[in-house]
Amino acid sequence: MYYNQDLAVIHDTGFSAMAEAAATQALDLIRRSGMQYAVVVDLGCGSGTFARHVAAEGHRVVGVDYSENMVRIAREQVPAAEFHQGSFLDFALPPCDLVTAIGEVFNYLFDEKNSLDALEGVFRNIYAALHPGGILMFDSIESGILGASPQSRRIIENDAWTLFLDYSEDRAAGTLERRIVIFRKEGGSELYAKSVEVHRLNLYDRQLIRDRLLSVGFSEVTTLERYANLQLRDKNYVVVAVK
Repeated sequence: MYYNQDLAVIHDTGFSAMAEAAATQALDLIRRSGMQYAVVVDLGCGSGTFARHVAAEGHRVVGVDYSENMVRIAREQVPAAEFHQGSFLDFALPPCDLVTAIGEVFNYLFDEKNSLDALEGVFRNIYAALHPGGILMFDSIESGILGASPQSRRIIENDAWTLFLDYSEDRAAGTLERRIVIFRKEGGSELYAKSVEVHRLNLYDRQLIRDRLLSVGFSEVTTLERYANLQLRDKNYVVVAVK
């Protein structure tokens, strides 16, 4: 299981900055495109942080996520939006104005069928679903994220939980592995529940992604280093593609 109950809650309460900044960016794109009422499809919607901000502005949001726990939280937090549990690889997109995938969604190997060729198929489906002038916005990650060393470790903690993260990059295979050891307090006690998840991601060069998007028909593809005022880490990048 990916994003079990503990990690889903931690991600929702402690890691919302990117989704919030992406929502600001998306709403700006919608305004500048002259859309009064947009249909927004959020692939890898997580716990609904992005959807909450966009739906609050009167737009329709349809989200899908691989994690049942994330979808459950999203439905509770954003009853105005529509959420589905499943893989973005085979999700049937409705006709829409904006498609987003926030938080390296297209890189994840939760669905083992994911690959660069499979992703190109997703791009084709998105292009077909978008209205003329529609926009695809997502972020991705490329090789070299760990710098000179192929391995790294981080500890992130607060009063309610602690995460131990071990990163390992295989540059030959173009993949990144994150091993996450989770300690979360149980209720109001001082006891911690432990769980472990291993997340694997494909790493994609930004020029390669740009070429694939152009090949399926997008007329304008731009890469950025930030969502709104949130600067992304080195080797992370934002893509905005216009139909």
